Amino acid sequence: MTMFLKPSRIKPGSDDKKPDDQRFCHVLSRWDRKKKLDIGIVGVPFDEGVRLSAGRIGASQAPDAIREQLARYGTAYNILHDANLSKLSIADCG
Repeated sequence: MTMFLKPSRIKPGSDDKKPDDQRFCHVLSRWDRKKKLDIGIVGVPFDEGVRLSAGRIGASQAPDAIREQLARYGTAYNILHDANLSKLSIADCG
């Protein structure tokens, strides 16, 4: 099924990465289809269900909107839960 995935137009990660920077945008990468992942993010740009129920079309723009917000997301560490996402392999699968 992965043959149907296509890369997002939003580039994951950041060009100004520093070795000790734990921002989420530095943890997220683009999936190369070879690397094993702990978490894979898949976006499905699909408006048909909304269109059929006479709702407002726009759901197909959600995957890229979510990716844009993930690029702005702060730290990959949650102090309340002592959860460090930088220890996981996380990729945008398309």
